[in-house]
Amino acid sequence: MSYFLSLKVVIILILAAASGSLGGVAYYYQTRTANLDSQVSTLSNNASSLNDQIAALKADIANLTSQISRLQLINSQLNQTYLRIQSLEAQVIAANTQLQSLETQLSDEIGKVQSLESSFNTQLNTLNAELAQDQAEIAQLQTQISHSRPSYNSPVALCLSGKTITIGSFST
Repeated sequence: MSYFLSLKVVIILILAAASGSLGGVAYYYQTRTANLDSQVSTLSNNASSLNDQIAALKADIANLTSQISRLQLINSQLNQTYLRIQSLEAQVIAANTQLQSLETQLSDEIGKVQSLESSFNTQLNTLNAELAQDQAEIAQLQTQISHSRPSYNSPVALCLSGKTITIGSFST
């Protein structure tokens, strides 16, 4: 019996030691499970926060894509405007060339008109001088005519041939 009693005591001691170890192991795993649950909760919160950030980034990307589309449209319009400006610049250059040509022609025509005006003034002065001479000659001739003309107021007038002309006849 004493052997059985010692065996019982040893078994009880082994069981007591084993149960203490199992309790320690159970406590360790409970603590470890709580710690892992806390980490999973933290990771879940982080994932939710990251999902919110991803959604915000997606909204920013959509906004930026919209802005890029508008900027591309504006760029296209600017390119069209630039091409129109280049076309207008070419037209302005052509118009300036034509204007310079017209200015040259106008300058030539003005020179011709001035030459004609000078020639006309010279001829006009010559004609005015001739007219003055002719008017002086006319005045001189008129003076000579008025002195050489017979007076037609006298009762007897001579014809230019110097003969007497009888006008009408008297019967008695």
